[in-house]
Amino acid sequence: MAHSQRALRQMRKKLSTAGASWHHDELVSLREMRAGISGDKTLTIGIDEVGQGALAGPLVICAAVIDVNAPKVEGVTDSKKIAEKRRFELAEELMGSVVKAYFVEIPAHQVDIRSIELSKGMVFRRLATGFGTLGEVWIDGRPTRDTDANFMVKGDLHRYDIGAASILAKVYRDSYMYIMSQVWPYYKWETNKGYGTAAHYDGLAKHQRTPIHRKKFL
Repeated sequence: MAHSQRALRQMRKKLSTAGASWHHDELVSLREMRAGISGDKTLTIGIDEVGQGALAGPLVICAAVIDVNAPKVEGVTDSKKIAEKRRFELAEELMGSVVKAYFVEIPAHQVDIRSIELSKGMVFRRLATGFGTLGEVWIDGRPTRDTDANFMVKGDLHRYDIGAASILAKVYRDSYMYIMSQVWPYYKWETNKGYGTAAHYDGLAKHQRTPIHRKKFL
């Protein structure tokens, strides 16, 4: 990728500070989640996750709070269908456009303890509860139990709010994996983002797993 490590660190800092970020086991009050959001806008909230099938790194869930009357950023769709450089550019544009973005990191050891589905369900319920009084909440994928929200399979292709969350979550997580690739260079995370490529498995065969590997996935 053409972006320098400095640029990636700056992007991660920008995403974290312009929105809000926490680990899913932190106790965050509903008041804190809604801080800075005025009641004079018509809002929708899109939620999406990235990193579900990776061998290493966190699962990241983003909630993008959107003013439906504000101008939309052109080109927002499923993050996997956007070239890497363009995703980076769109994330910067979106952070200047969304009312707020919230990122929840579920680290590898918590994925091992609770499983992907249980961890996702816990976060989805918390976000739906936190934002449900502000506007419609839309989550990408199939419904999860006891979550009061709207669900849409391939929602990132069809809804702007979910597409925005998809891009922001992807860039947030990718920036983290690029930085971690400098700490542990053997697994080629700068290209595979922690997913199970031949280069990643080759690194695992030659070196021990890291603290950010998911033990149950290996």
